Parts: sequence; structure tokens; C-alpha cells
Amino acid sequence: MKINFYQNITNTAFRGNPKQYNTTEWFTNISLPSKNRDIFEKDNRTNLTCRAFERKQNKLEISEFRSLDETQKEMIRRNTPLPCYLAAYDNVNIALEYKKLLDESYGKDNYVFISIGTSPSLIGKVFECMGVETKYLPMSGLKDKNLDIEEFCKNNNMDNYGDFLEKQNLTKERINKSKKHFIFCDYTDTGLTLERFQLLMKKKFGIAGKNVHFISLNNDLKRIKLDDNTLIDNYIKSYLTSYEAEYYSAIDHLGYFMTEATSFEPQSLTRHDNEDVKFFNFAVMDRLSAKNLLRNNPANKDTL
Repeated sequence: MKINFYQNITNTAFRGNPKQYNTTEWFTNISLPSKNRDIFEKDNRTNLTCRAFERKQNKLEISEFRSLDETQKEMIRRNTPLPCYLAAYDNVNIALEYKKLLDESYGKDNYVFISIGTSPSLIGKVFECMGVETKYLPMSGLKDKNLDIEEFCKNNNMDNYGDFLEKQNLTKERINKSKKHFIFCDYTDTGLTLERFQLLMKKKFGIAGKNVHFISLNNDLKRIKLDDNTLIDNYIKSYLTSYEAEYYSAIDHLGYFMTEATSFEPQSLTRHDNEDVKFFNFAVMDRLSAKNLLRNNPANKDTL
């Protein structure tokens, strides 16, 4: 599949640890937030104010972003840490290209994108903010060499995880009746985690079928044809292989063995109170809004 690449993505940079990022090495031909931190002032004209954003502990909703006036948005832009801004820039550009691939493969918006763990969750966030039905399923530790997944499935009912899936509207019944494709996506190294997750979904929750796909994000991204495919390779290396996605992902880790009910409370599964996460999510919405691509999908109402 040949995709004509956006000119502005050629400015994308991929970094190592963002805490050590040297801003003097970055490009100069796009508008970047100021390094100077403004003082947030209370403004009662909208539902969300700059100060409320600063103190916010829960998820930033699209409706809240839209409730900010331009002055307030500009204040937040100026306070956005540069690595958060750049991460949003990178992920929006890559996600736009990846969405073209998925639209061609499964039909335009004829799929639910399901991020397994943290690695695909940044692209997932862009999809969510573009109106794609998006779900996040925390699950980690499945590549544990001591784990016998068959025995684990036999000896653990995982009822609480099943309740969580039901709240996310990911049930066997819904999937079997749906005309949409359900794309379970994870970063793969050996592929063992994705293989075990697929087995767990089938054995414990009956999630399987022709419209259910378990895919490797890095392998899928390599299917995108760009004028300069080193951009894809660099994205994979920085955000996936080097786990930079974890700095900006709202999705926390959940060990496969953590089956108690309290583990599935939204506050246990997410880190929306993290400053980098908040600014990343704001920057994603801001960039999509500038492109007139920001969409709210009611199907994402209970998305983490």
C-alpha cells in the first residue's frame, strides 16, 4: 500500500529519555510552546479553567477541552513541557498515517481499536480523539517464562476482568453480533505476550472469530509506505522498543495475576493525574482541533 506522506511529518523527531531532551536540537519551522511558565488565573466563563486543568486529577474530556476559550488554551500551550508537545506531534502524525492503513484494510472506521497495555495507547489516544471507538486493556507480565497460560486459565476465573471487559463493551455477545472488526493491538518483541493474551481472551471470555484480530503494532506500522520509512523505524525504536510511550500514557500497568476487584477501578488503572499525561492529552486534542479532526464518539464514554 502506497501512502502519500504529509510534508510536515518530515520534521518529526524521535528522542531518547524525554527528561534529558536538549531543546536546542529541535526544529524551528513549527510553532512550539514557550518555555516560560505562566501563572494560571481562575476564569469562571467556561466549564474548565486553566487553574482547574493544572489541578485536574481525572481524565481530560474533549468537551472540557472545547470549553476552554482561546486565551486559556494559549496559556496551557505556553506551560506545556516541550517533550509532551513533541510526543503529541509525533503520535498524531504517525496515527494519521496508520489510520489510513486500517481504513483500507477493514473499511473506514469499521473497527474498534483496542490497545493492550501501554505501548499502543498513545496512538490509541489519537484515534480516540478522532472519534474512532477505542478501548484500553491493561495487562502486563504475560511473557513471564514461569507462566503456564493454559494452567492459569484453568485455575483462575478472572470474573473481575470479565466485568471490566463488559463495562468496556467488549463481550463475546457484542463482538459476535457486530459487523465491525475488533483489533487487539500490542507491541511485540518475541510475540509471546500477544499469543498468550489471545489465548486468554478466547479461553476465558470467548472472544474469537473472523472479525477479531490480534496484531503486532510494530509489524503493522512497517506496512505503511512512506517517502522516508526511517520515520517509522525511529518511532518504533523510541516509543515502543525504548518504552518512551510509558511517559505519556494514561494507562497504568496491571499484572495478569492482579484479579481482585479493586485493581479494576479506573483510578487504579490510569494515571490521568500525571502532569506529562495531562499535557500530552491536551496537546493531542489541540493539534487535532487545529486540523479539524477532533471528534467525540459516545461509544468512548467509558473508555479509560
